[in-house]
Amino acid sequence: MFENVNFAIERGERVCLLGRNGAGKSTVLKLLDGELSPADGEVIRQTGVTVTRLEHVKRVDLVLDAMARVRSGVTLVIAGDGSARRELEIHARHLEIDNRVTFLGRVDDDRLIELYSRCRGVVFVPYQEDYGYVTLEAFLSEKPVVTATDSGGTLEFVVDGENGYVCAPDAEAIGAAVSRLAGDPQLTARLGHAGLLRARMVTWDGVVEQLL
Repeated sequence: MFENVNFAIERGERVCLLGRNGAGKSTVLKLLDGELSPADGEVIRQTGVTVTRLEHVKRVDLVLDAMARVRSGVTLVIAGDGSARRELEIHARHLEIDNRVTFLGRVDDDRLIELYSRCRGVVFVPYQEDYGYVTLEAFLSEKPVVTATDSGGTLEFVVDGENGYVCAPDAEAIGAAVSRLAGDPQLTARLGHAGLLRARMVTWDGVVEQLL
């Protein structure tokens, strides 16, 4: 049931700078404007994405701990850099999941959209994030989000059991949510579609206001 299922972690810096992309828009703004759209991901409809810098406050170590509790067929792709990268790579080896975890480094917007399009869901469990840009990107790509009860801005959008899962910030709970998404494509599609409907309620001007 879990054979060759991938879960991915993405970098988050791109959504914080208006000048990051050529037209001065972040990935989430381009998704809202329809300038970027998820490609057909039928080849790999089984990736989970969390978008974050590799810093302690983003709690990528918690995601790794959760992955250690998920069936061996599930893998994790981490795209992004930060001061904690080396520590996280060592942690993955210590957990004996380094054969299921790939650190990609930084990725551009096109690659990011491709990863979203091919994912099963998004795992994003930072501590007290100020705004849920990553969540919006995931929802605009029609993917559910696994987040934590103390993740802050993500809770403005994620409704537990409706468009994703809101878990206690512990590895067992997050791992169980990842396992549910990995094992049930129909559930994932339903939650992801609900996320898309929620994201469509967000206006371009509203996102710009948060970015400025």
